[in-house]
Amino acid sequence: PKMGLGVGDTLPGDLELMVREDSANNTYTSEALFKGKKSVIFAVPGAFTPTCSEKHLPSYVQLAEELKAAGADVIACVSVN
Repeated sequence: PKMGLGVGDTLPGDLELMVREDSANNTYTSEALFKGKKSVIFAVPGAFTPTCSEKHLPSYVQLAEELKAAGADVIACVSVN
């Protein structure tokens, strides 16, 4: 089986994802978050680690408006921890 996703691939709809919102953890299916939306999904090796928080994530925050102008409806960061 293929590992990872590429441009134009469809994310399986039944994945359960925890989303941190306003200091609370909420669980959604990938379908609820992404279905019918153009999405930019990127991953970091460790959430809230100094390198990820200071080096990886800020560039996506800085480019958020540009990504939205290019058609992104959702910008999501994924981590395993």
